Amino acid sequence: MKKKNGSWLLINVIVVTIFVVAVAVAVYINQLQEALSKSTLMTMQELIFHDVQTIQANMESNWNQLNRIFARLEKKEPTSTFDLLKNLNKEQEVSSFEILYLVDTNGNTYSSFNLISPESDIPYIERILNGENHFAMYYCGNEDEHTFMKRERVVYGITVEPVQVDDITVVGLIGMTDIQLMNDKLKVDSFGGRGHTGVIDKEGFFIVNIEGTKGLGKQDNIFDVLKEGTLLENETFDTVKEKVQSEEFCTIQYKNENDMEKILASVAIPDSEWLVLMTVEMSVFYEQNFEFTMMSTVLLIVVAGAFFIMLLIIFKSMLSFSRAEADSKVKGDFLSSMSHEIRTSLNGLIGLIHLMQKNKDDAGKLDGYLEKSSSTAQYLMTLVNDILDMQKLSQHSMTLEEKPFSLMTMLDTIETLMRSRMEENGISFVVDIKMINPAIIGDEIRIEQVLINILGNAVKFTPAGGRVTMTVRQSQVSESEIMTVFEITDTGCGMSEAFQKHIFDSFSQESRKTSDGTKGTGLGMAISYQFAKLMNGSLRVKSKLNEGSTFTFGLPVKCTDQLPDQPENIQTIDALSAFSILLAEDNDLNAEILIEVFSEMGFDVQRAGDGQEAVEMFRASEPGEYDVILMDVQMPVMDGYSAAKKIRAMDRHDAKTVKIFACTANTFKEDRDKAIESGMDDFITKPIDIEEMLQKLNGRN
Repeated sequence: MKKKNGSWLLINVIVVTIFVVAVAVAVYINQLQEALSKSTLMTMQELIFHDVQTIQANMESNWNQLNRIFARLEKKEPTSTFDLLKNLNKEQEVSSFEILYLVDTNGNTYSSFNLISPESDIPYIERILNGENHFAMYYCGNEDEHTFMKRERVVYGITVEPVQVDDITVVGLIGMTDIQLMNDKLKVDSFGGRGHTGVIDKEGFFIVNIEGTKGLGKQDNIFDVLKEGTLLENETFDTVKEKVQSEEFCTIQYKNENDMEKILASVAIPDSEWLVLMTVEMSVFYEQNFEFTMMSTVLLIVVAGAFFIMLLIIFKSMLSFSRAEADSKVKGDFLSSMSHEIRTSLNGLIGLIHLMQKNKDDAGKLDGYLEKSSSTAQYLMTLVNDILDMQKLSQHSMTLEEKPFSLMTMLDTIETLMRSRMEENGISFVVDIKMINPAIIGDEIRIEQVLINILGNAVKFTPAGGRVTMTVRQSQVSESEIMTVFEITDTGCGMSEAFQKHIFDSFSQESRKTSDGTKGTGLGMAISYQFAKLMNGSLRVKSKLNEGSTFTFGLPVKCTDQLPDQPENIQTIDALSAFSILLAEDNDLNAEILIEVFSEMGFDVQRAGDGQEAVEMFRASEPGEYDVILMDVQMPVMDGYSAAKKIRAMDRHDAKTVKIFACTANTFKEDRDKAIESGMDDFITKPIDIEEMLQKLNGRN
């Protein structure tokens, strides 16, 4: 009866937790997308203000140049109109203006080519006569002598103190430049060619990008574009027009006549009658949101998965411990330690999510918080792996995988890994190795795990400026057996004598300030001790408070003369770009992520929703069409093991040679053995490490 009640309680907790996690994920993703959209809008604003500053600086530069030109003309004190225009011609040759005009009080213009014209009715002459200090305006006039077409120009003008020469009084100077010079100043294309910039006047007519060939529409007026399209924010056309003409920075969402969604931003250019305009396709926002959202969703799913696994383990442990009153203390210690580790990590994740919600507009901070969230999720996965190892060890079901390997190569790998961690913490790392024979037979992964656990503790409890020393010695026991002793000494905080008696118990941790609050499962030393015993070795510790600790790991091993051949002529990852992959995965999210990753790398990926569909797709394919099959193990209709067997049994040559990799969250040796027995080539664990998968595809073990 108790077992039945416990099962119902577990089911209810899981259902409630799934609901809470789903709601939290939905809210978080919605807020994250809003933050990313705001970040993209901020980028648009930065770009458009950059263009405004560029154009404004260019206008001021041209006005200053006109002032300097007139100052030089005045300084030469011309005695006749001919003299004045001669000097103007010289200025024309060295200036950046195509044309220079002097303007007199009657509105006549005097060019550097000695042409005198009555042009008082032309708009830019009127502005001189009206006494404007300086101005810039668009003007289309004066036929090109080669094309006989009107030339588009930007006219810069300044009003000056009157200067009398002969019978004329000069009151202004005009300079003209080709409109293309302003276009060259703009960031016309942005966001990968889907953002476009132009300049309009207050009535909406384009000054720059006037042909509308880059995303602004075929009309010459932006208001015509908006009128023919559809406004997406429940605003009237008159309201939108007023927003644009207000000169303040504003944004507008609309669909153009081709039903393409866009966002428009505009702001006025000071000291002018123009505005800078930018349009960006909404697909830019969607794509940026998708990538960030997918990464966050995967992270939350990993965390939720880890939580469910730990929840199951906790309940199984509770039910198991409740059957034996003699184990009540162990039960209490286990639950207390597990609760502390889970709640501490989940509290960190909740806090990070809170910080992300508070800093939605700061992309830099969001990246940092996501990185920390990923680290916390990875720690939760490490905790699950440690618990599973302890469970297998306590049930005496752990199996060693003994095979030849190079002890020296393994130690080099460990040294490289740990040295970087110690350097980051300001710890000196000394390695002293003397060997008789580095070629031994044993479980390389478990030996490495023991050493990394000990070295990791040394880093945790040794302050900056301290030292960690690893010595390795071998002694001949018999002709075929060698005793290898690893001794790791640190100058850290040490341990009390009382704690040394329990250091190899599960969840044993001594609270020390020197660790700076670094979290730990309390399982590392217990697992290492059990592995040492399982390998017929020993693990001992000597320590004194405030003086440091020494761990001695003794391991009897058999020596060998043969090591596995190192792979030669391994392809680079780039060489895999032509690979065709059949992905058998029933989970839509997992499949979507893998397809996206592999497609970006140039792989051809086809998906099957279950094992039976994978078999039929392979049967219908051309021989050699698929290079690799990534086979999920647990699928509806037909599981991955059965599917692999059916493919291997087909009467076609590539059925025997195509690479098949098992993809599953089951991590025990028997699961690996079952995959190999079913005809698969290798095994990839979930959550999937993309780098590991690429190495598998690349032929590396």
